Amino acid sequence: MNVNNFTLNPQQRMYLVAISMFLLILFFASLVLPNVDFSSPLNNATGFLLTTITQSAGKPFFPITILLGVAIGFYHRKSFARWVTVCGQFMMLLLLAFILKFGLKAVTEVPRPYTNLLVNAELIDSSDAFYQLSDQQQSLLIKNSSDIFGQWRTDNWLDGTNYAFPSGHTLFAAVFVAFWGGFLLQNKHYILASTLLLWGVSVALSRIYLAMHSYTDLFVACAFVVLFGLVIPILQKLLAPLERAIERLQHSSQLKNC
Repeated sequence: MNVNNFTLNPQQRMYLVAISMFLLILFFASLVLPNVDFSSPLNNATGFLLTTITQSAGKPFFPITILLGVAIGFYHRKSFARWVTVCGQFMMLLLLAFILKFGLKAVTEVPRPYTNLLVNAELIDSSDAFYQLSDQQQSLLIKNSSDIFGQWRTDNWLDGTNYAFPSGHTLFAAVFVAFWGGFLLQNKHYILASTLLLWGVSVALSRIYLAMHSYTDLFVACAFVVLFGLVIPILQKLLAPLERAIERLQHSSQLKNC
């Protein structure tokens, strides 16, 4: 391939603008935010806020967030056929992200940060030892640590006893922001795009404050989402026949109604 002939289409450009802004804000936050004092339990207001934000990109609320993206696409649709294919692109990117997440977690086996806290509290000998426990033993250990670290954090730990790398919540949020934020930027809806960006960064940071991930987990997740932007033209080509088929059906239906 001739590098000089390599160009980004408008959708790719705005996708990359959105994810680049996400990365820049997250990087700046990592520099200026103070280290988290995990020895101090979260108060109810902060715990509720962080948990709600993190759940919006995971269980149980991520389907609602997906529907929000679909609604954004529908509201700004150029045609029904185009809307279907755009949503199809988004779902295929999400599928790619989830496959990557499960694969990397299984291969890398990086312990979650909270396991280090359990080691420091002398509740287990090592982070690796945590993953040798049965599910029931892990749950009991985490529940017994709630007096030290607070129930808001430990409730989240109970929902994430698998490995850390990369952050699945950040993958989801970054794909959402890159795709639908880029879509909104392309349609010049800058305020709504900024709102999505703020939400996405908040999701990523919530994983830090809940001791579920390190910044490395977050940045690597975002880096993969940058690479996903290269896949967009492939998805466009894959779904182009579907878009044409829907348009033909609509055209045939209109002719019958004439």
